[in-house]
Amino acid sequence: CWAALQCCVDGGHAPLLDPLCCCLSWAKMGDIEEVFASFLAAEAVEGEEALLYLMRRCKGLAVSACAHAVFFCRLLQAFRVSSTGKALLTSLADSHSLKVGIIGGGHLGKQLARALVTVGRAPCSSVCISTRCSENLSDLQKLGLTCFYDNAQLAAWADVLFLCCLPSHTPSICSVVRPAIRKPCIVYSLITAVPLPR
Repeated sequence: CWAALQCCVDGGHAPLLDPLCCCLSWAKMGDIEEVFASFLAAEAVEGEEALLYLMRRCKGLAVSACAHAVFFCRLLQAFRVSSTGKALLTSLADSHSLKVGIIGGGHLGKQLARALVTVGRAPCSSVCISTRCSENLSDLQKLGLTCFYDNAQLAAWADVLFLCCLPSHTPSICSVVRPAIRKPCIVYSLITAVPLPR
């Protein structure tokens, strides 16, 4: 995998192997955790001390999922730009920016959008969220993100589509999204407990 990465980058230089390279600056885990400050309380409510471990684990899994998603988008954007003969960029903000769609505006969908904009430095115009309750995302709309409810429109627009919905909603969402996806589009599922073939 690393050898393939090294061959893909001009001159044999692999920015991911060089910690001093400014091409793809690494976000510190603390930077991503700041995005999750409002996600879950660090302390248990009286009578729920036994659940504190689960709450911390849930937050850790969400932070990890968003960190992977941000890294994936930045890596994909870097390869897109390098394949057009331009120098690698440190952010997604350029005329050929990656269009990221998020289906689901719950806790994970909101935090992913916030992480892409703050840590991933994606322009707000390149991140859209489709959710049933777009009025609940007023904080993201204030940041400049587009929030609406049309999964097919989002799938047709996006280069990368993140599924952040409930497992029970997966069949209905996939039946709407599948015919609308244009090629090439990467569908990145953050849905738990749903096997890939389903």
